[in-house]
Order: sequence, then structure tokens, then C-alpha cells
Amino acid sequence: FGAMSGANFGGRISTLLVLLGAVLGNAQWGGGGGRPTGAPDEPPPSLAECAALFLSGQCNQTSLQELASAGSPLLRPLPFYEIFSVLKSGDKDTLSAWGSWKEMGNYELCIDDRASHHCTIRAFGGPSLGICLPRQCTVHDYLRRYKCEELLLFDSANATAALIPALANATAALLALSKALDYLAVKSKSFCAEDADYTVTPSARNLFILSGALLALVLLCTLAHSALRPACEARGLPLPPAWCEHWDAIGNSRRLLATRKDGELDFLDGMRVLSTGYVELGHMFLIAAFTSKNVVPAVGAYLQSFEATLIVGAFSAVDTFFFMSGLLCALSLLAHVDKRAADEPRTSVGVARALGQTATALVHRYLRLTPVYAYVLFFYTYALPLLGSGPLWAQSIGDGNVCERTWWTNLLYVNNLLGEDGHAGTAGCMGWSWYLANDMQFFAAAALLLPWYPSAPRWVTSLFGVSVLSSAVSAGVLSHVFRADITCLDPANADHIYGQPYTRQGTYAVGALFGIWLHERARRARHAAGDALPAAIGRAPSQTGPAPASWREVGCCVGGGVLLVAIFVLPWTDLRSGGLFERSAQEWAQWQKDTYNATQRQLWAVGLIGLSLWFIPGRGGMVRELLRAKIWQPLAKLSFGAYLWHLVVIFWLYFSALDYKTFSRLDITVNYLTVLMLSYALSYCSYLLVEKPMMNLEGALFAALARRGKHTRGVANPALSQPLVSPVAAVTAQWTEGEPPAAAT
Repeated sequence: FGAMSGANFGGRISTLLVLLGAVLGNAQWGGGGGRPTGAPDEPPPSLAECAALFLSGQCNQTSLQELASAGSPLLRPLPFYEIFSVLKSGDKDTLSAWGSWKEMGNYELCIDDRASHHCTIRAFGGPSLGICLPRQCTVHDYLRRYKCEELLLFDSANATAALIPALANATAALLALSKALDYLAVKSKSFCAEDADYTVTPSARNLFILSGALLALVLLCTLAHSALRPACEARGLPLPPAWCEHWDAIGNSRRLLATRKDGELDFLDGMRVLSTGYVELGHMFLIAAFTSKNVVPAVGAYLQSFEATLIVGAFSAVDTFFFMSGLLCALSLLAHVDKRAADEPRTSVGVARALGQTATALVHRYLRLTPVYAYVLFFYTYALPLLGSGPLWAQSIGDGNVCERTWWTNLLYVNNLLGEDGHAGTAGCMGWSWYLANDMQFFAAAALLLPWYPSAPRWVTSLFGVSVLSSAVSAGVLSHVFRADITCLDPANADHIYGQPYTRQGTYAVGALFGIWLHERARRARHAAGDALPAAIGRAPSQTGPAPASWREVGCCVGGGVLLVAIFVLPWTDLRSGGLFERSAQEWAQWQKDTYNATQRQLWAVGLIGLSLWFIPGRGGMVRELLRAKIWQPLAKLSFGAYLWHLVVIFWLYFSALDYKTFSRLDITVNYLTVLMLSYALSYCSYLLVEKPMMNLEGALFAALARRGKHTRGVANPALSQPLVSPVAAVTAQWTEGEPPAAAT
């Protein structure tokens, strides 16, 4: 046994199998020593099938194919003394490394041989290995042949143990190997490089035609408006059509780089861009960690270090988005629906007017977000599968098949609730878009409530408070029922808590309540100054500098900072012993995890309120000045597109590689910067092709309706033509009330 390779081993037993097969026909090989526990998905191969597989030679690898395959004790048995060193050691790290082995082999050498094709076999919870097979050999045939060898190994091990007790250790190793081979054959998922479909479907062709048409339109309109128009004006010639201005790339780029007047909420620009980058880092780390060849020990050691809190904390950036979205939604809507004086407690609101304001806000929101979202969605579904290659590419594009059937749920912003065969939320089409669905649903609820605020402020405020409480209760109950861990890397947390609207609504509601408070503060200040102040918070900073801080303000700032640090650092007290994935070594009891899952998102939002109360009057020193720097404003306008594009870039970068990458801090840093730059570059392209022209058209449409008197008060809400928080919403617009968005820009 010690010197046998997989191919030679099969050749030496083929004659015996033929003789037995001729005698027994298709009788199942019972495995005299008994089968390993766990019923396979299909019955064991018959002796005749085993004989046919060995005699046909269809899966016999050539020397080149063996050289191009990953060296694995599972797929190409090494001398057994090497397997003994793994299985007999009992060393936890050694066994983990063997079980998480990722090796691709020499993909290029394999595909250069016309008689070969390259496939990857992934065993759940075990190795992921590339193997070069004869073209006529399928992965299924290859694994069936290994089942034959496993059965022989199992019977041989039992016979050896019965006849020669002194060889018990060697027999135990053979039994362990046979079980591993059986596990691989039964539990594996395989895909081959040729499984990637490069057929240009009608949908893909239409997308390419649309992209080409938009590019041509942008180029022609840029030439006409920025180059020809001045010459035509100088010579008195007919001017290019006015609608060309909407697609003028030079003009739109200037608007992108234009900055607003200083405002009290300018620090949200920096928070928005940094939070978007933090989410990109978290997503890239997860892809990198689970597609690295050195998962053990490099990834495992990293996840047991304090640095792992950086990855866990990345998912709190999503709560920052929800908080800012609720805050700016409340400020924007209340500035247009609530015109009460400070001493006027209530004012009547008609049902038709309130519903009209709700409908207007939703139309603005939908038209602002959906065009570029739809473009990226269809690019991801139909174009991305045609742009990559390599041994892992066929695995990565499976989500596109789901998108072909469920894309409509994304465009209706219900993909977090509706799906196909369990594909919804984070597991659905374009899984990272679960946030967009939640945010749109929260915006719709807020847009339905806030128009009633002038007539029933307490009721509206109470409903937002109920939303905060119900989200905490639902998250805590679900955490307890499903015994969820404290991060979304835990399947129970990811499936039942992380992306669900009823567990996420609380953070948005906290932001909305803070927005209501700021609106009331601005209303009282405006009344005290005789209406000399702007109508809403965020329009103008203090001209005299911040007033001395009161003890209450200092307490709010310190309390907010403590909450943010606590939410960020507390998970380490649970994970420091065993890392993220070894729950048996974690230190928290389940009730502590339930409490954390129930309250961490709402408390994170409360912490952000504390910092905001410190920054709004002009305090915060260098931190505030950094967050409100002008450079963030153009990047903030692109952050929505960057969020949409970033995982497209990550998939292409990692799954079109020729081999699994090596996990290291340097590798993560370089790849992260690559993803960051490419996502913003693609966002800029889609901004010029789709996003900004559609914004301009929407502004022109509502301006035309305004001139014709066909919209009610509050329709021309320029703030709503901007996205309302990163990655879906922008800082409150600084335009004058009633001015059309295109003209104001």
C-alpha cells in the first residue's frame, strides 16, 4: 500500500473486480465490515460498475493531469505514512488544516491540454481542491470510482485488524481515510471551468446596446452642449436642444465637484463616505477569508486576535446608514409639511393632502434611486458572467440565475421579504441589496406618518417609539429561540435577525426621532428670532462660534462615545478565547447574547445622537473639521453607486483568479484599496451614464408640473431628489424652497 498512487491502485484491483462482477452481476457491495455512518445520497456502486470504471480507463489520469491536479490525500492518495502523520497525530491544528485545505492545482497547465478539463471539488466543511481530469471523465464518475476504492480500503482495514492485531494503529488510519473518502464523495459540491456559460443572451445583448446608446448620447450631448453651444451663441446660430444639458458629462462633472454652503450637518458627509468604505472592507474580508488557501492557520489566528473586532464592527456601519437615513428623512419631510409657528401646537392636515405628500415623497425617492440600481442589477445579472474566467468563475455566477427570475422583487424593493427557494434577503438576488429594500420600506412608513405630524405630533412620535421597542423585542426573542450568536457570521443570526426589517427598523426610528427633535428646536429658534433663521436645521452654521458647553451637553457627548466604544469592543469579551466560529469556547451565556442582539443597534444610534449633539453647534475640533471637509461632498454623491458596485468588483477580483489567494494583512490592504478605487470609478461612470441624467430629468419633470400648477404644496422637494443617506441618502440639500433641482444644482 505504501507506494501505490491512485491510478496504480485502481489498475491492480481491476482484474479482481471484473471476476467478482461477472459472478455477482449488479449486486451491491455491502462492505463486509459495515458502512460508515450516514446514508449516502445514492446507493454504493455495484461490483460491475466498479469493474467498468476501472477497466474503461475513462478516469485514469495521465502524468500531465496528475501534475496539474492539487496534491491531496483525499483525491490522490499519498503514501499512507503521510496520511498517518495527519490522522494519528490528533493535533487539532493539523487536522483543521487538512480539513480546510484549499488548493487549485495548475489550472493553466490543465486547460492547455485539449484532452483535459479542470474541475473543483468542494466538500462541505472540508477541502476545496482542483483536479485535472480526462475530458471524458465527469466529477461524478471520478468520485464513484473513489467510492469503489473506499469500499475496498474499508474491507481491507477490517480484515487486517482481525488477522493482525499488532497493526491496529495502521488499520485505524485506513478506516479514517475510508470515511474521509466517503464523506468527500457524498457531501461534495463540484463544478468545472466549462460550466461557465458565455452565451450572449438577448437580455445581455439588450444591456450592451443600451449601454452603448447611453455612452453615445453622453458623448454627443457633451460635444453639443459644452463645445458647440458657446460657438453657436457667439455666431447667432441655432442652439443644440436644451435636453442635451441633462447628459452633458462636463456639466454633470462640474455639478459633482460643486460644494454646498457650510451647514450644521456637513459632518454627515464624512460619516457617509467612511461608513461606505467600512462596509466594503467587511464584505471583502469575508470573501477573502473563505477563499484563501491558508484559512488555517492564518485566518483562524486573525479571528482570534483583537483585530477581529474591526471586522465585526464593520457591520455597525449599516446601522449608521439607517440612523442617518431616518434623521434626514424626518428633517427633509418636516421642513415641507410642518409650517407651524412655535406657539401653535397643532394644525389640521387633510387626508388628501397628507396622502399626496406621501405619494410625492415616494415617487421622488423611487425615481432617484431606481435607475442606477436597475442598471447595476442587470449588469450583475447578464453582463458580469461574461466578463470573468478561471477555475472558480462557474461557482461565483450562480446568483445570476436567481436574479434572472427574481429581479422584479429588487426593483419593487421587496427582495428582503420575497424570494425563491429560500433566496431572499442577504441570500437573495444581489444579496447586499437587502439594505436598499429595508431602507425604502422604512422611508415609505416614515413618509406615511410624518405628514400627520403637524396635527398629531404625539401620536407620530409615539409610533416611532413603538418601532424602536418592537425591534428590540423581536431581535431578542429571535436570538433566544434560534440561539443566535452576536455576529451575522452565525447562520442563525444572518437568517433570522441581521437583514429582517422588523429587527432593523429601530435604528431608523431613532434617527427619525432625533430629526423630529432637531426640527422642533429649529422651529422654536426661528420663532424666538422673529423668523430670521432658516426654516430647518442644517441650512446655516452658527456665525459666532459654539457657545460654551453645558454639563448636559458634555454628558451627552461622553455618553454617546462610551456607547459607541462599548458596542464596538464588547464582542471581544465573548470571542477572545475561541474566535468567531468556536462557540464552545465563547464566554457569554445565551441570555447575554440575546440582550446584545436586542439592544446593540438602537444603542449604537443613541451613541451617534450624542456625537451629533456635540458636532452640530460647531464643537468637535479636528474630528468635526475632518468629517465636514469639502472633499467628502463629491465622494458622498458617488457613495450610493460605490455601494452598488463594490461586491461586483470583489466577485470579479477574487473569483476570476487562477488560484486561491493567500490571506495576509498586506494582501487584504492592497485588494481593499483596489476594490475601493474601482467601485468609485464605476460609480462615476454610472453617475454620468444613468444616475445624474435621470436626476436632471426628474427635476425637469417636476419643475414642468410646478409651472403648470399640477402638483400640490410640497411636491417640489429638491432634498428628496438627492439620495437620503449613505448608501441611499445624501446630506440635506441646501437649496432654496421651491427651486427646481436641476436649476439649483
